[in-house]
Amino acid sequence: MSKLSKNKRKKRMMKSQSELNELFEKADRFIQGIKPKDKITIIYDSDPDGICSAAITITALKKIGIRNIFAASRSPDFLKKYGMKCSFSSKTIILDLSTDLLKKDLQKMKDASKKFLILDHHVVWKIKLRNVTYINPRMIKKEIYLPTSYLVFRYFSRRINLASLEWMAVLGTIADYGLRDTKDLIGKYLRKKDYENIWNSEYGKAGMIANSAIAIIGPEESLENLLRLKSFAQFKTNPAFRKAFRKFERELKKRKEEMIKRMEVYPEIGLRFTIISPRYFRRIASTLATRIGNKNKDSIFIILEKSGNLYRIHGRSTSSISIAKLFKKLGVGGGHPAAGGGSIKVKELQTFRKSLISKIEKMRQIDRKKR
Repeated sequence: MSKLSKNKRKKRMMKSQSELNELFEKADRFIQGIKPKDKITIIYDSDPDGICSAAITITALKKIGIRNIFAASRSPDFLKKYGMKCSFSSKTIILDLSTDLLKKDLQKMKDASKKFLILDHHVVWKIKLRNVTYINPRMIKKEIYLPTSYLVFRYFSRRINLASLEWMAVLGTIADYGLRDTKDLIGKYLRKKDYENIWNSEYGKAGMIANSAIAIIGPEESLENLLRLKSFAQFKTNPAFRKAFRKFERELKKRKEEMIKRMEVYPEIGLRFTIISPRYFRRIASTLATRIGNKNKDSIFIILEKSGNLYRIHGRSTSSISIAKLFKKLGVGGGHPAAGGGSIKVKELQTFRKSLISKIEKMRQIDRKKR
């Protein structure tokens, strides 16, 4: 890279940081309005980025004297079906959950006596409620990818010394595959070759351990364990996490064999499609999607995970085709350009497969015309 292009990149980064700080100032009014006696509810996504961002937020709030905190995890699938299903405090913080998942709760959120702070990095959805403060870096730059662990760490670090939690922000960021726009944080912990296969890196492996723990012991217990840790070294030797990882890996091996047997390959459109029926519902398919889906260049990997009368859909893309846009066109879910999730009913499988192939074909054709 030339010196000139390095300078341009540095200027763009400085501009983004400045714009992000302006966005953070909106959150300051919410945080500064919290009184020591206030009860705070934190609702977070049930994935590694979600639990890491929750642990950082809880620790930061305690450092400024806020002790009365209730935390609850909610998966996107749960929110779609039931809504949050919890009582809102006078102040509620929502972490790593796309605002389009809040439709069932919007009526309750209109209560002017309650205030909400949303810190998220998914596709921007407008919420026109005066009592909701919405912080999403995509408001600044549409395609920027800053996982919520990165976001909350950067936000609270402006006012509080959170150096002891930097490893946790790195863990959540890498586990969410936030590599491109977060090098100011993760660059200190990764070697150049780690970017070629992030899951072979020390923090990539740690992300897999966190993922396993969520699947086996659940997000709430995983969060409790995180909050007790003082360092990354303690994370790596934590008995609960290590035991969960071993148990998860045994099941993962079986499901990987099933996945390969059922794999359908469509080389003309760069699609790989497969189905598994895991013993442990949580995290198996998303783990396989992440480990397998990012290996082939210019490809789209879709894995369906059977759960009762539903298939949970997990997608990964190393191509110019955005999984978020693809799933939105299919009407099955959403996510990010490189990764996303959704669901269909089991009886809709054949229709979904045909629509998936058709949509990818059309998106590939449009992409070729642009070149």
